[in-house]
Amino acid sequence: MTICFVISSLKGGGAARVLTMLANWFVQFQEVSIITFDSSESFYHLNKEISIHHLRVTADSSNPLSAMVKNLNRVRVLRTKIKLLAPQIVVSFITEMNVLTLLATKFLATKVIISERSDPNRKSLSKIWRFLRKVSYHKADAMVCQTKNSQHFISKQFANTKCVTISNPVQMPFPKADKKENLLFVGRFDNDKGFDMIPSILNGLQLRNWTVQIAGGGKAFGQVQSEIDKLGLSDKVSFLGQYKEVDELYDTSSIFVLPSRVEGYPNALIEAMHFGCACVSFDCENGPAEIIIEQENGLLVEAENTEGMSKAIQKLIDDATLRKRLGVNGQKSIKHLSVDSIGAQWQKLMTEF
Repeated sequence: MTICFVISSLKGGGAARVLTMLANWFVQFQEVSIITFDSSESFYHLNKEISIHHLRVTADSSNPLSAMVKNLNRVRVLRTKIKLLAPQIVVSFITEMNVLTLLATKFLATKVIISERSDPNRKSLSKIWRFLRKVSYHKADAMVCQTKNSQHFISKQFANTKCVTISNPVQMPFPKADKKENLLFVGRFDNDKGFDMIPSILNGLQLRNWTVQIAGGGKAFGQVQSEIDKLGLSDKVSFLGQYKEVDELYDTSSIFVLPSRVEGYPNALIEAMHFGCACVSFDCENGPAEIIIEQENGLLVEAENTEGMSKAIQKLIDDATLRKRLGVNGQKSIKHLSVDSIGAQWQKLMTEF
């Protein structure tokens, strides 16, 4: 079986991380290739046996007509590359890429699996992309969602297309460092990830000897950093940017915070659990509640309630016993998410055509 993964870029992010894990797993048994729309090298490790094809078609559009022309060209170039590679199965990640891949493979013999990587009900899409999703998704041979909520939404919209839930895998080193009094945020500085709420959350804490690390990049980076400075917390908070060795941060941090407004199946949360962090998350509509069992392996806080989040974090700061219990239980609760287990689920889906 030959498999081709399609994604806009491998330069970072949860979707790219999951795709590279799956590609590295499948290349042990199958011929694997990856198509990206940009020219960036992979932020994550890739097996040398995987062939990478950069289409270099990511130029920005200045108006709707320009966008249409550029997307038609992307479809044309992608179709040409897929025909040349002739994979038996194409797997695309993220809504816009799913649409373009389905258009590019129309009338080709290859089977297509599309994968939603966020909450499809709340994902910010323009009217034209919503329309294109509506008219194209039923052409997929199968759809993969990360959570039951997402599967329910997609299944109602596209009842005649096979849709399954497959969680994200965890593949990281075993914990080996001692925990420090450190509070960790990992993600993007954008509206969906809720990093703009970090200053309000931290302002409600008594940190004492605790420090804060924020790993990630994005457009709102400067604004959040400025607000932290205004609160007089700059000596407590480290902005690390996009951090490649993120496992080192999880390994030494005692508490992990997920302030997202919108999630798919949050990689950062399950990675933090793997390293035994005591985890607290906003109970956004999709994702965290399928991972966290309240007071058992983590804490859930009403979505966007920054005061409530501050109180939950303070509770963890003040109670070492609670932190330890949630960390240990968190590690136990995600053992079923090994890359071998998740890879086998993808493989089973591919053999059902």
